Amino acid sequence: MVTTKKQIAAAEPGWYPDARCQGLALWVKPTGRRVWVLDYRVNGRQRRLTLGRAETLPADEALKLARRHRVNVDHGHDPLAEREAARRADAANVTLTTFFDKYLHEYATLKKKPRSVADDRWMFERNIKQPLGRLRVPDITQHDAARLHRQLTARPAPILANRAIALLSTMMSLAERWGMRSPNSNPCQFVERNPEHKTHRFLTSAQLLALGATLTESEKASKDADEYEHPFIIAALRLLVLTGCRKSEVLTLKWADVDLERGWLDLPTSKTGRKLITLNAPAMQLLANLPRSSEYVFPGRSAGKPLVGIGHVWERIRTRAGLTGVRLHDLRHSFASTAAGLGASLPIIGALLGHTTAQTTSRYAGLADDPRRVAAERIGERLQSLLNPPTKSADVVPMRQKRRRRG
Repeated sequence: MVTTKKQIAAAEPGWYPDARCQGLALWVKPTGRRVWVLDYRVNGRQRRLTLGRAETLPADEALKLARRHRVNVDHGHDPLAEREAARRADAANVTLTTFFDKYLHEYATLKKKPRSVADDRWMFERNIKQPLGRLRVPDITQHDAARLHRQLTARPAPILANRAIALLSTMMSLAERWGMRSPNSNPCQFVERNPEHKTHRFLTSAQLLALGATLTESEKASKDADEYEHPFIIAALRLLVLTGCRKSEVLTLKWADVDLERGWLDLPTSKTGRKLITLNAPAMQLLANLPRSSEYVFPGRSAGKPLVGIGHVWERIRTRAGLTGVRLHDLRHSFASTAAGLGASLPIIGALLGHTTAQTTSRYAGLADDPRRVAAERIGERLQSLLNPPTKSADVVPMRQKRRRRG
């Protein structure tokens, strides 16, 4: 029997019954967590009630608590059912705003990336809290969810309305799982979403030529000229074009993740998890020429921070290049379209863009002979020729006309 603090602290993972009360035991879990539990039977059902953690609940206090519960069991009570009922009663008074904090700390921060958690926080604070935040979680109805969707759609923000309902739906599903709503009561289930049409715009050869010329002019411009842009931003834009990476992957890229010897970027975290990006020769040359003044490939103004907020620079560059309305993400689409135009297969394009699950580094031991390498090189050559077209004109050689034979 384990009862003293020293015995409890030294106990190995296992089950230690306390003979002083029927069903009472110290349970040391494989994780090392130590809890007092009480096993009992009521109405033919075997039940297990957790009394508390052994670090905060002394053995004598656990014994007194177990004996009181045992008396109640002998009188037909179910301590576990009564505790669950009390929790549901407390949950019935929880507002959506309070529940959102629970959602963030017990779900989002454990399951989502920091950027997604920040997006959820922004979405709730800006679009959900004001109309629904004061409502109790069990009281939110389909009418409330549909009204929220209509109001956001009428701003007009039809896509934002869909995203808000998606977040609310996730929260309501968790509320069901955590016993704070009745099963199958998600109020967002039958809210009709607005139609969404994904845009897949890509640059033509002429547009890529215009972009390359503008980037080159910006690189050559002096700091006093209106066309001047910071060299790191220009380099980041070029790498976006040459690799098809997402903006976040390029801006947060660290030198520790760059392997020029093997010719790849080993990204530990991305939208699709860990993945390898195959580098073509122009991309490798661009990275090799960059100074290493920070742990980040593209350092920001603040020491130890990556480059952020290049949207305003992109707006100026695309305006000068005559690419009105072209988004940074369209550069990724352009990479894929260039690959398709050069005959790369869909699986190869998907692998280059990271659409498939990343494998361990050992799987890429023969990457130099992989067809992705061939495809990446061909795409890089094509895009580089458009971004940096040759300036020297070819010599014109006049053709000799053949003399007619006299008959």
